[in-house]
Amino acid sequence: ASRRSAPSWTWLPLMALWANLHGGFVLGLALIGPISLEAVEHAEKGRRLALFMRWVLFGIGALIASCCTPYGWRTLQGATNILSLGELLTLIVEWMPANFATFTPFEGALLALIAFGYYRGLVLSAPRIFLILFLTWSALSHVRSIDAFAFLVPLVLAKPLGEMFPQPALEPAGADSWPGRYVTALGALMIVAASWTSTSLYLGHHRFTFTTTQTPVAAVDLLEQRKVQRVFNAYQFGGYLISRNIPVFVDGRAELYGEKFIMDFFKATEGKKPELLPRLLDEHKIDATLLGADAPGPQILDQLKGWKRIYADDIAVIHVRDAADGATAAPSK
Repeated sequence: ASRRSAPSWTWLPLMALWANLHGGFVLGLALIGPISLEAVEHAEKGRRLALFMRWVLFGIGALIASCCTPYGWRTLQGATNILSLGELLTLIVEWMPANFATFTPFEGALLALIAFGYYRGLVLSAPRIFLILFLTWSALSHVRSIDAFAFLVPLVLAKPLGEMFPQPALEPAGADSWPGRYVTALGALMIVAASWTSTSLYLGHHRFTFTTTQTPVAAVDLLEQRKVQRVFNAYQFGGYLISRNIPVFVDGRAELYGEKFIMDFFKATEGKKPELLPRLLDEHKIDATLLGADAPGPQILDQLKGWKRIYADDIAVIHVRDAADGATAAPSK
């Protein structure tokens, strides 16, 4: 945009790679519009139309490149499926709105940005204003977008801030002065050294393990011993069951299940609509349940006829159907 030109076509494979790695590629597509308007707005009048058409073609190419995944054109459908989860988004932590009940760095950055705009009279072009408003709205709507706000807002503001604080003209470098490229190389090496040192110190004092509340190892061992086929599992246990090659009832990919399915599951296991629980177990021909020890679900099952508890620890509780209980029950811990 600063060069008043269009991106190189050689960047399109990067969009394809991004789409195969993470759903955040949708943000990349969304940024093409306002950045192109910024480039066209500051271009010479005689070449604005040609520049705009080059950006349009690049946007179409980026859209096609983002569909170069195993899902094809349905790749974009995944994003719409997530954003259409409705009530469910209020239950998934990363999709919850920002909470200002306690002070956070995001809140501080937002207030500092507003204060600086008032104090210095910061003037931005319309596309840059739109970008900042869009990124702020995204971060306020979903906490997972705060990282994008932190990364992109400084880039949007860099040029306007640089123009507000012009640097004095530098004197010609003398024979004994270091050329700029050596200073840049030295700075890069210092960043690498500082990153390596801080990471090494952090690794030396922190032990990285799976989150125990999401890895019910002993309970899953018992399920494997009993050769259970259809498990009704807690939402947070889905990833671990997949890692053990056990088919799941539900996992963290809520967009694949839909709002109604997941909301019925939560209402049944969290005690909001306990009458849903036996219906779900019967409809899906469940053999055993694997629910969180601190959830209401196990207590509901304790009172449900035809089900009995065979295992419990601090992480998970297992119930099985009475008719399927042909083995000796494992003692509860």
